[in-house]
Amino acid sequence: MRNLKSLVLLAIVILATITNISFSQNAANYLVTSLPGIPQNVNYTTHAGYINTLFGTANSSIFFWLIRNQFTADRQRLIIWLNDPGCLSGLFFEIGPWRLIDSQTLTSANESWNQYANLLFVDQPVGSGYSFTFNSNNYLRNFTTESTGFLQFLDAFITIFPEFTQEEMYIAGENYAGTLISYVASAILARNNQTSTPTNLRYNLQGIAIGNGWIDPRTQYTAQYTYALSNNLISGMYKILIDRQLELCLEALRNSTTVRVEACEQTFGLIINSTEIGDGNNATCINKYDIRDRTSRFPACGDDWPYSLPTLQTYLNRQDVITAIHANVTNLTWIGCNAAVTRLLFNSDRSGPAFNLFPDILKQIKVLLFEKVGDSDLICNANGTESWIKRMTWNNATGFQGQTTTPWIVNNVISGRMISERNLTYVIVYNSSRMVPADQPRIRDIMYRFMGLSQNFVPS
Repeated sequence: MRNLKSLVLLAIVILATITNISFSQNAANYLVTSLPGIPQNVNYTTHAGYINTLFGTANSSIFFWLIRNQFTADRQRLIIWLNDPGCLSGLFFEIGPWRLIDSQTLTSANESWNQYANLLFVDQPVGSGYSFTFNSNNYLRNFTTESTGFLQFLDAFITIFPEFTQEEMYIAGENYAGTLISYVASAILARNNQTSTPTNLRYNLQGIAIGNGWIDPRTQYTAQYTYALSNNLISGMYKILIDRQLELCLEALRNSTTVRVEACEQTFGLIINSTEIGDGNNATCINKYDIRDRTSRFPACGDDWPYSLPTLQTYLNRQDVITAIHANVTNLTWIGCNAAVTRLLFNSDRSGPAFNLFPDILKQIKVLLFEKVGDSDLICNANGTESWIKRMTWNNATGFQGQTTTPWIVNNVISGRMISERNLTYVIVYNSSRMVPADQPRIRDIMYRFMGLSQNFVPS
């Protein structure tokens, strides 16, 4: 009994210590001096670690990883990259300077975005990646609150790294991050327009860039169905079930003002189930993020993608890696996506679609939308994106007024098509999956053009 009391007392002491964690305000303490597995001839200046956030509670902390640019163009720029809420960032798979060969070895990435821009990756909200909270009540439940929390993180980050205060800022990401990015941008612009702010901090936000983003549920849910039909994913008895559920989805959409609509999610689930082939442990289905891939295990159907994710998970749970990036604060295990975070946010959220925010955002800053064509992503496909652009009114007109796109050419190769009007640029990228920068790293060319880099720094 005495031993039990001692253990309980020790646990209380440890918990009290953990829940009052505070982190350095000195940038030097965030410096990553070495990274296991990195090529010997590659040495970027990086900082990583935790910042206390979530309205000041010290037991909820956001992890960030800052990677400095290799070269300076005409002026400094900062790209903040956000992924789906609850899931991994694009650091190792998409826009960062390294790729994993195996769980022991990194190699340099082609066309990393940090060549002429500083990159800031943020595990958000708490519960994602290395970001932690010891109380699940602190998990975010709506995008409005999350955008406020993100501003708090950004204020604290700028206090530690004040050199970024006036630097041109761009926020980028993909898929469901499209909603979060829109809310964060709207919050930053609202603060910038105030005569006085709680922190007197304003940010030089110049634009946002969203790859196949979830912006307008009304058009994008229905586009999932029409896209599945056109790609012969629905047939037989399943079509009868799906059509019945679709009627419920359409009825719900008529009355819905939220980001997620359960009746439509059930329609999507039936579409995915209809692609199952085989039985038992050998059953496969389409990858909902890239329908060219028909080898995903059922019922994952893409939730196990990218297939190199276990290698990344092994690497980021190595103790020497955790120590190197100053994430050795807890014994929590890094995972690619925290389903509890994602589920709570989307099931609880009553925030309006990002579509409602776009006209005001486009009055003030530039927006880049890039989509794959070929068109592989069932969830956020180009048909849905083009439908909501057509019905959106911004800067005194509805939809694009021009009728034709122009070729996007990189190194004398036509890599897609694009159109740009009234602060909105839309790019169709050839031969890509949902993770456009992973499949087509030349998308960096478009991002650099969007940020205003001169022809000297853009290969085409």
